[in-house]
Amino acid sequence: MREDMKTLIADTFSRLLEKENIDKITVKRLIEECHISRQTFYYHFKDIMDVLEWASAVRPWRWPGAA
Repeated sequence: MREDMKTLIADTFSRLLEKENIDKITVKRLIEECHISRQTFYYHFKDIMDVLEWASAVRPWRWPGAA
């Protein structure tokens, strides 16, 4: 379940990143898009950059512009 939630958050972040610049994506926006609580987000990640680092390490081919 933990990896599923991290995957949901990372996938949602990736979708937002396709539409917006990274500096426009906030934790608030991300949790609203994921339909999760702030507590759930911070249980899995420290901040937005932590999401980016985790997703890039786990599935770099899913990121916009990745080869």
